[in-house]
Amino acid sequence: MKRKLFLAAALPALLLDACSKVSSKPAVNDTRDLSGYRVGVNLAWEGDYIMTERYLAGEKTDIYRFDETAGLLLALQTGKTDCFVLDETEIAVVKSQVAGIKVLSPPVAEVGYIAFFNRSKQGLLEDFNAFVAEWRESEEYKDYIRRIKSFDGSNYSEPELPSLKDGLPVTVGYCELSFPRSFPDAENGEAKGFDMEPLKRWAFARGYSLKMTGTSYEDMEQGTRIGNYDIGVGYIGDCYAEESRKAGVLTSSSFSESSLQVCVKSRDGLAVTGDIDKL
Repeated sequence: MKRKLFLAAALPALLLDACSKVSSKPAVNDTRDLSGYRVGVNLAWEGDYIMTERYLAGEKTDIYRFDETAGLLLALQTGKTDCFVLDETEIAVVKSQVAGIKVLSPPVAEVGYIAFFNRSKQGLLEDFNAFVAEWRESEEYKDYIRRIKSFDGSNYSEPELPSLKDGLPVTVGYCELSFPRSFPDAENGEAKGFDMEPLKRWAFARGYSLKMTGTSYEDMEQGTRIGNYDIGVGYIGDCYAEESRKAGVLTSSSFSESSLQVCVKSRDGLAVTGDIDKL
């Protein structure tokens, strides 16, 4: 799954000792106010951003940050946290490997996903945004959203998407640890994912030839900023748009939206059913 640490230094220091408190509150059942609860998030992911915003706005949660999703699960199972917050597609991946996760309603936020563009590529950015605005009105886009919402956590599929070999070259750095939004196909190494599909459709429609490079999240962002890539993509939430622009990249309009949801464990607790090391 994705790795996002480049904004970590800018976040308030709210890290707590996970063994320091035992909750005396009843189980979480109202996501609209999590005050007093211990909430697990992945460091510098969208859930961290949103829960930090809620904390600063007065919702006094205890925020526990983890480097990996496996840490979120262990903390929840052992009672060190009361719940955790993740994107709905990430939750689908987790539920495909771990049983006993209960998703609460309503979501804590809706997050749009975007792409980075190098500052010298304003024209490309405007063309991509125009394409996305048109594509959103199509039946193809409705099918795209249907596939995102019905994703089962393991069986990713996308339609056969045509590509141009001799179009105007555009370099793309994509985070290869961002299944199901951007990742290399296990069989042929082709870049795939829900965040790759809009780029592929745009490139074919507008006459571009994409030159894909799989890389880390950090290099994708920094490489786009310094000009190694024209475009960077892979699990970039629009909540990061302002900070990213200040860091030196352009940001696209959102091409899909996803819910950030609160998860708790069932009465019987969690049980690993797959490969938790993949989380």
